[in-house]
Order: sequence, then C-alpha cells, then structure tokens
Amino acid sequence: MQLASRISRPTWTPVLLALIIAFGAGTAVAADSPLDEANALVQKATALLKSAESKSESPEAAAHRKKAVELLTRAQSEILKAKQ
Repeated sequence: MQLASRISRPTWTPVLLALIIAFGAGTAVAADSPLDEANALVQKATALLKSAESKSESPEAAAHRKKAVELLTRAQSEILKAKQ
C-alpha cells in the first residue's frame, strides 16, 4: 500500500499542473472569441457601406456613409488594441 501512495502523488502533480495550464489557456482563447466576432462584423459592415456607394446618392448621404466607414475603421483599431 505504501508503494501505491508514493507512485500516485508524483503522477498527480504533473497532471494537475497540466490541467491548470490548459484551463488558463482555454480561458484566454475564449476571451478573444467575442473580439474576433466583433472584428469580423465590423469588417463586414465596412465592406457593405463601401459597396453601397452610388452615383445617385445625395451628398449628405455620401458624407454620412463615409463618416460611418471612418468610425468603423477606428472601432476596428480599438478592437485590435483590446486583443493585445
């Protein structure tokens, strides 16, 4: 019985340590998931706004669309900074 208890303690220490490290890494990756999703949505919105440009667009509408693209570009920059 003493031999079994001596073997199990050293065996559990690296296993426990590996589980703790894996959990920490999984938490870090999961935290980036919403930021990655937000970044993808901002990219999609920017592309849609850029493709919505038309010759019949009023100057006021064009100005608002361009401003929206600028703000989304800034938002994307902030998302990338948040991921660091």
